[in-house]
Amino acid sequence: MLRPFTDDRLNERLSLEEFNNRLTISTSAPTEEELLFGQDDPWGEDTEVATPAAPAYYLPGKDLYLLELKEDIIFDKTRSRMYRDIQSITMILPAERTTIGVDKPIATFSFKEIVENVFRDNPSAIWFNNQNPREHRNMAEAFELRLFRGHLYKYTNGDDETIADISSRNEESALHASLRAEHGLVDYEGYFWEN
Repeated sequence: MLRPFTDDRLNERLSLEEFNNRLTISTSAPTEEELLFGQDDPWGEDTEVATPAAPAYYLPGKDLYLLELKEDIIFDKTRSRMYRDIQSITMILPAERTTIGVDKPIATFSFKEIVENVFRDNPSAIWFNNQNPREHRNMAEAFELRLFRGHLYKYTNGDDETIADISSRNEESALHASLRAEHGLVDYEGYFWEN
């Protein structure tokens, strides 16, 4: 069984009701007129009006294309090699699909639980290699081989800020700062072989 967590610390599980609430989106907000005047009061009496609930629906899977991985990078000084250990995967609702215009975390899953309960021995959990059909991989192996592409969003820091917060200029400079941090990790690992 695969149950989501509230965040990437993997301490607290989400209930089914909370998870379903996070997967729903309202189609429209009530208008100002609907908030001020009740539908059931044709005489316009000064009565308290309940806020009408906007219709809601489940998010389509195609809207949940953004994932955030949290991983530990462990340096093995005996072998002079860095290992990456994926801890969690968070489903993110992209900013363009939210009412407030910022990315919204939906739920976080333990990567080890995903491998155990979804990827392992599942013929449908396939990463497709478009260049070589004989090299299709199970999704667990694809993650282990780092066949995905993404950019560094955040690294451990005292203020727990994202790279965008640290660079604090604009989206383009945040992307450049992210790429510099990624290249810095590669250089860090490479320099150990020189010494």
